[in-house]
Amino acid sequence: MNRSIKTLLIAAAVAGGVAATAVYAAPPGGGCGYGNYGAGFGPGMGGRGGMDSEAHVDRLAARLDLSVEQRDKVRAIVDKARPETRALRDKLTDNRQQLHALMRQGNAKESEIRKLADAQGKLKADMIVQRSKVHNAINAVLTPEQREQFQQMGPGRGPGRGGPRGG
Repeated sequence: MNRSIKTLLIAAAVAGGVAATAVYAAPPGGGCGYGNYGAGFGPGMGGRGGMDSEAHVDRLAARLDLSVEQRDKVRAIVDKARPETRALRDKLTDNRQQLHALMRQGNAKESEIRKLADAQGKLKADMIVQRSKVHNAINAVLTPEQREQFQQMGPGRGPGRGGPRGG
C-alpha cells in the first residue's frame, strides 16, 4: 500500500478517535456528552442532554438511594473535580482542532500527525485517571450495597451515560 495512503488512513483513524473524544468531551447542551464515569457532571463536564451537576447528582442519588449527607459529599467531589476535568476536555478539544487544521492542509507530515496523536493519547489517559479518581472518591462515600449497585452501572455506564443498560 502506498505510504501516503497509509498516512491518510492513520490520520483518518486518529481523526475518528478525536471525533469520538469530542463527542465524549463536549459541554452539556452541545448535542453530545462526555458523560464519563464519575466525573461527567455539570456545565463543561459534559453531561448528556444539557443536564447540570445538580441533575446528575440527583439522578445518581435516586438510583443509589443516597442520604442527604451522601448526596452533599458526592456533589462536593464532583464540584472539586470540575476544573481539572474541564481543563483536560479543553486540551482535548484544542488537540482535535489542531489535528483537523493539519489534515485540511492536505500535505501533513506523518511526524506532525503522530505528535498530535501521541499528545491526544496522553490527554485521554489523563482523563481516564481523572475519572477514576472521582469514581473512587464517590465509592468511598457509598455503603457496600450502594457500591455494588454503582459498580453494576459499569465503566462508561455511570452518571451521564444512561445508567445500567435499559435504564
